[in-house]
Amino acid sequence: VRRPDGSTDDILVRVDQPWLRIPQLAIHLDRDVNSAGLRLDPQRHLTPVWGTSSHTGAHTGIVAAVAAAAGIDPGHQVLSSQLMLHDLTAPATTGHDSEFVASARIDNLLSCWASVSALAASTASPALAMVCLYDHEEVGSVSATGAGSSLATDVISRIASGNGLDPEDTARLRASSMAVSADGAHATHPNYPERHDPAHTVTIDGGIVVKHNANQRYATDATGTAWLRTIAHTAGVPLQDFVMRNDMACGSTIGPISAAALGITTIDIGVAQLAMHSAREMCGSLDAERLVTLLSAVLSSP
Repeated sequence: VRRPDGSTDDILVRVDQPWLRIPQLAIHLDRDVNSAGLRLDPQRHLTPVWGTSSHTGAHTGIVAAVAAAAGIDPGHQVLSSQLMLHDLTAPATTGHDSEFVASARIDNLLSCWASVSALAASTASPALAMVCLYDHEEVGSVSATGAGSSLATDVISRIASGNGLDPEDTARLRASSMAVSADGAHATHPNYPERHDPAHTVTIDGGIVVKHNANQRYATDATGTAWLRTIAHTAGVPLQDFVMRNDMACGSTIGPISAAALGITTIDIGVAQLAMHSAREMCGSLDAERLVTLLSAVLSSP
């Protein structure tokens, strides 16, 4: 916004009110949906309903409404905006013994929460412990604040320079480092077992998942896996392995992107979950705490 004195400010806004909704077409008008599947055109079918003029006679634009909700003075001019919608349904524990956590954005806010919690719980170590939380992972990571940027490299170089290290020392520092890329992992779906490798069953609450891929869609290698297994064993955290079927493509993470940029051995791990990228993802309550324990041990390791 531009203030009356001509200065500009960035203002963060969060509106926890259900202003918009995307209503699905009634099944009576789409009788093939159960046999042919749901087909949504992003241009035609995903426009949210904002309101009508029947209550107030007129509606202000959504940017003006967001500005008002943020308490922005009408004397300020809104110069630009970036808005996104988010689900308002509160997280819940489900299952007979509350063994599941159901929530929006488990992938990948769970790993962010676990990483920051682990950093706060980590003990003194001669190594430099760092946590990087990147933007734009689901849209390619090529941005000024994504994993494909120079952000981590610049931060490490500035820390090294501040401690009197020259470029050669900094390169050695990175070469002797280890990194963990923490992102959501696929559990074997009980209703679609044919979509998974039968030799590598992954279960919810079965332990933290180590992800492997020969085509480098995940950054994990044998050296990094051995290092992580040693730490996990000492910390009492069980591990399980994910390998995608050979006849199906797997997803990817920021692990290979950051490993290539930094030259640091990287291991891809995550908490097993179902319904990834849906509005209501689910994982295990035990694995969530295990991820904190494992990452705390990683960040405390020499």
